[in-house]
Amino acid sequence: MSPQLVLLCITTIQRKKQAVAKIISTQQKSIDAGLLTERLAFFLTCIIFLFAPLIRGGNRQISLVVLLGLGLLLLAVLVTERTYQTLSVPSTKRLWLFGSTWQSIAYALLILSPIWLGIFYLFPLPIDTWSSLAGRGFYTMAMQDLNIASPSKLPISLTPAATWASLLAGIPVVAIFCAALLISTETIKKLLVVLLVVTVIQVLIAILQFAFGIDSVFYFDAKVGGSVIGSFANRNHLASLLAMSLPICIYIFYDQSLKKQLNTSAPENRQKKRIILAFVMFLGFAILSMLLATLSRGGLMSGFISLGISLFIYILALGSKASRKQRIAYSTFAIVFITAAMLSSGFEKIQPRLGERLLSDAEVRNTISSATLVAAAQFWPWGTGLGSFEAVFPRFQPALNLGDRGYIEYAHNDYAQILMELGLFGALLMLVFAVLLIVQLFQIITIIRFKRRIPKNLAMQCFCGVGLLAFLMHCWVEFNMHIPALAITAGFLAGVFLRRPGTDFLYPNKVASTKHHI
Repeated sequence: MSPQLVLLCITTIQRKKQAVAKIISTQQKSIDAGLLTERLAFFLTCIIFLFAPLIRGGNRQISLVVLLGLGLLLLAVLVTERTYQTLSVPSTKRLWLFGSTWQSIAYALLILSPIWLGIFYLFPLPIDTWSSLAGRGFYTMAMQDLNIASPSKLPISLTPAATWASLLAGIPVVAIFCAALLISTETIKKLLVVLLVVTVIQVLIAILQFAFGIDSVFYFDAKVGGSVIGSFANRNHLASLLAMSLPICIYIFYDQSLKKQLNTSAPENRQKKRIILAFVMFLGFAILSMLLATLSRGGLMSGFISLGISLFIYILALGSKASRKQRIAYSTFAIVFITAAMLSSGFEKIQPRLGERLLSDAEVRNTISSATLVAAAQFWPWGTGLGSFEAVFPRFQPALNLGDRGYIEYAHNDYAQILMELGLFGALLMLVFAVLLIVQLFQIITIIRFKRRIPKNLAMQCFCGVGLLAFLMHCWVEFNMHIPALAITAGFLAGVFLRRPGTDFLYPNKVASTKHHI
């Protein structure tokens, strides 16, 4: 072999080594950047979770401003990191962020909704064009009858300031939703624990309210009808948070019971594990007891449905780890657990009070919802603009005995209110979200049938999906979507449920190897 050929081989080998070293260095930098972003995202999400419920569930101006700032910071972190990761990965190895092309379009439609809804509803139109839109002629005639000069241009939204406020209030929800889709599974588990801690804080406040009565300082000057409310404005909002937290509590119990890092052969570790499980069980008992104490009709219905589904998933997730006798024992224990919670909350007193209010409350809420749908038909297909319900609905408000309250702020049916405010766009957003949930549900069922078990991380998504279901059911008779703390929690649960199983998008080099792994 000639010296020139040997030199060429050595040079080629050295170049290949340099190329491999460069690739490894790039991958390491990418992973390091992902870890830093993970910590920042975790920190910001924790602050949002902890702060959101403190001041009337976040439904006050100071809370909205702080949550907006935190949401923008979280979005900036996620967008910056995602852009860096996308550019650092070769185009041939890039994955669709949300699955197929149509799913990516659907997610983009949801995530970017504050932007395109703002452009559509806040862009000024000539007064002639504005007056020709459905429902606007009434206001043009009113201005003429009152000899008020019509402006040359008006936005489609009937209350532009309220639309601005509503769109900005949605940014933290979008940020949390994106974080739940992007951050790693281990960080998601930690954040679920943080959510449970937030719920425990509300339970402690509710216990103090229950113990010291309606006149105690623990109600923070809230005007309520005698039920516990936590730091929210009324019992229904607290009940919604508790109903969403029950599946989370059961998941944490399930996750802790399967922990492998604990050496269960050592007596001290077995004792430690039992203490943790007993503590989580006690928290579940406290959450359920306070849910009963809220006397919230919708909260109790959604909470017990989610509890039943969660217990079923728990038994199913145990699979071969539990014998038939153990499953029967778990089911029996669950019944005893629920019965004890009912008795501890004075359910014999709760049931008659619920019965007295059930028909009257349902009648009032159904009347309001029907009137809201009438208003939605009047303004179809463009709606009145996000956040405009309070100002527009008095025109359609039926005769109701509301005591000292002369008007209605919310429809007490979030779906009807969305149709009134957003019209066709509201129906489109709800349809897109429902399709994504249904497709994900079928994918999860397919995976479970194929594997004949529920993988651990998939169980986490199932429990979060049940928590989201509790929220969506309660929204049929309440305005929980308009309470930032509840909307943020639901957004996080939705993001976890809709995650692609087996992928952590802040670690693109790991994604390629786990794309089809669950």
